[in-house]
Amino acid sequence: MESYENFLARINSFETPIMVLPNERFTVNNSLKQKVDFFNKFRPFYGDTTVFDLSDNDKSRIESINDTLYKEVPECFGERLKGNTFHITLHDLSNSTDIANIGEDMFRNEIILLKYVNSGRIPNCEITFETNNIINMVGVSLVLALKPKTKDDYEKLIGLYGITDCVKTLPYPLTPHITLAYFRHEGFSAENSERLCRIVNKLNCEKFDITVSTETLYYEKFTDMNSYHKVFSMGRKY
Repeated sequence: MESYENFLARINSFETPIMVLPNERFTVNNSLKQKVDFFNKFRPFYGDTTVFDLSDNDKSRIESINDTLYKEVPECFGERLKGNTFHITLHDLSNSTDIANIGEDMFRNEIILLKYVNSGRIPNCEITFETNNIINMVGVSLVLALKPKTKDDYEKLIGLYGITDCVKTLPYPLTPHITLAYFRHEGFSAENSERLCRIVNKLNCEKFDITVSTETLYYEKFTDMNSYHKVFSMGRKY
């Protein structure tokens, strides 16, 4: 696994306090169109994942950030995420626009993770993150990037990640974040791109901590990016 020092060097190389977008029309990543339709509504998109749920206070704070974004630059975003969906993803598992493609994988993932829970393999712990700037995540969404506050927090996080990685190994490294909003299906103008950067750069002046625990870590399934369903907590036996 990536060392704490290498992790920080990697994320800090692109999670910068000043967001800069090209001085031209913003073009979204084509993969966004799997999740957002031509009318900027969420499309059916199926899968399963492991996520840390957030406290009501943290969700309210994230909602306040979104209030600013949607008030100042609504032309940049598609359908708004519901406040109760805000979460920190520990480890992605399966996803597809066609549930038939991943039904067997999702069944397998659920069974293996439940065995881990019931075997006591998942340790109880708390992890504190600090916010590490709002950034453009690969042309798909605007996210609030996070980093574990201490090396100990990182080691607890990567320990939980390693357990889930045994279920499904991913081809990309862990980059903790909270998704704030998905971009518009068709992208947006250079003028709105400039306005978005101005707003984000102001928002990035404020930092705060978010604490989660194994008790708030869930195996969840989703049917679109606004519809997540808790299946079981990974912090207690069943």
